[in-house]
Amino acid sequence: MTSRKQFEMKTNTWVGLVALVLIFVAVFFIARGIFNLLAWLSPVLLIATAILDYKVIVNYVKWLVDLVKKNTPLGIGAILLSLIGYPVLFGFLFGRAFLNYRVRQARKSVENEREGEYVDFEELETKKLELPPLEPKKPKPEPEPQPQKRSDYEDLFNE
Repeated sequence: MTSRKQFEMKTNTWVGLVALVLIFVAVFFIARGIFNLLAWLSPVLLIATAILDYKVIVNYVKWLVDLVKKNTPLGIGAILLSLIGYPVLFGFLFGRAFLNYRVRQARKSVENEREGEYVDFEELETKKLELPPLEPKKPKPEPEPQPQKRSDYEDLFNE
């Protein structure tokens, strides 16, 4: 006697699948909206990145060139992905430049706290101070040696 399980789809399964599809559709539209927003802001982000820290852009281009030299297919793929996903790339580069900028500011503030800031100053006229002459020091008399007291404790070692 063999038992066979039959596959049955209940209403809970259908509700779960519909909810899952709706969640994926919502995530898709949110991601598409963010991508479109970054696409519109990408020129501004690239200029802001260059202003904050242009070395981030230079280092990224150097990395792409080195990748093409070491592994040509992977380098070409990275360049193509950079061209297709430029809004995300420019957002990432801006985030990196902004982080570097904040780190430099924090270092500078810590350095200023440690060393202090330079301040404007005025040169004051120095007046010579007249002091009375010093009297020579008198030597202190040496104290008289005190006789040593004997104790019973010292007698313990003499025996």
